[in-house]
Amino acid sequence: MFHRHGRGNQSDFGAEQLLHAISLCRVEQARGDQGQTAEFRYIAGCLWQIEVDFSGDWRAAVHAISRLTTGAADCKALVAAHPEPSDSSWRDALKAAAMACPGDFHLALLPPPADWEAGDDAPACWRLEGAEWRTAD
Repeated sequence: MFHRHGRGNQSDFGAEQLLHAISLCRVEQARGDQGQTAEFRYIAGCLWQIEVDFSGDWRAAVHAISRLTTGAADCKALVAAHPEPSDSSWRDALKAAAMACPGDFHLALLPPPADWEAGDDAPACWRLEGAEWRTAD
């Protein structure tokens, strides 16, 4: 897993965080060529790419989806804050950008961080299927 606060990836990959807030990757190992005996690790594939946006601004969320669109993972997710996670108009504003994102697209909406101590609501989660948001199990 690669993320901003990660530890242990710098020496093998030159960074703790890759192109997205969180990247869950398959890593493999090989030996150098030309008689080198040193082994090295490399990213063999990206399984999940996740962006996080707590601004509450749907435009910033669209920008986060655009970043996900550039990735190669089969599964992508946006975790975003919205004062009313069940508000379908907010999801509808994100739909066009999410539909352009290749792969399985998931959305998790939760209250803004300032409201987290006020309640213990779980994120409201959806998966985009065709042109429709379906609640995630």
